[in-house]
Amino acid sequence: RSQMPSWEERFKQLVDYKNAVGDFNLKTASSSLRNWVDNQRRDNKNKKATMTQSKIQQLEGIGFEWVGKKGYTAAKGVK
Repeated sequence: RSQMPSWEERFKQLVDYKNAVGDFNLKTASSSLRNWVDNQRRDNKNKKATMTQSKIQQLEGIGFEWVGKKGYTAAKGVK
């Protein structure tokens, strides 16, 4: 059974995606990365303890969009 990627590994995947594509819409990203991004947005919105200030700063440091474009839900790939 494979181990889930760490937060840092997913963050690196997100950085790589942004560098390659130029945005956070994730239309061509893997479903697991889309789900991870949705979880980051939800955890921040719900003030979850797992969303630390350090994680917020890292995400904001790459220009992360806390709300998807025009109601876009990354995991579903639709509005």
